[in-house]
Amino acid sequence: MSNNNSNLFQPTNFICGSADLDLVHKFCTSVNLPGINLNHLFLTNGAGSPLNLTSDNIMFNSVQLSLLIDEDFETYFEFLEKIQNNINSVNGSFAESTFDFFINITNSKGNDIFKVELINARLQSIGDVVLDSTSEETEYVLPVELIFDHIEYTRKNKKLILRK
Repeated sequence: MSNNNSNLFQPTNFICGSADLDLVHKFCTSVNLPGINLNHLFLTNGAGSPLNLTSDNIMFNSVQLSLLIDEDFETYFEFLEKIQNNINSVNGSFAESTFDFFINITNSKGNDIFKVELINARLQSIGDVVLDSTSEETEYVLPVELIFDHIEYTRKNKKLILRK
């Protein structure tokens, strides 16, 4: 009896974006599925090795996006406007500006495998864009980092919700 090893996931079958972000789904070249950490407490037992206890919370890693920057820098300014919406530069206050973000994974035939929804996502950072006239690169990439409150997975019409 042999295993079917030819059913491999192809790395290009995804789309990501948000109803609140117009350009991400067009220019996203890479995105990570966020890792999940359970925060297990431990007690020392006097013999030098810890006794692990049940976790008391769940922590999600951030999501990193790589976006192609279009010729008019529309993608770049879309995120700058998100930052501007979060900060009142007159009085120094910060507003709560969140959006839902999705990552939809499909197979090579375009059929849905599963969908990840990041609920109440927030812009964590916009990375550097190095302008270099001597570079041989033909495109510029904008690194963006998102954090979020909780995550919802949908697979085969079943929903799995993980909350902090």
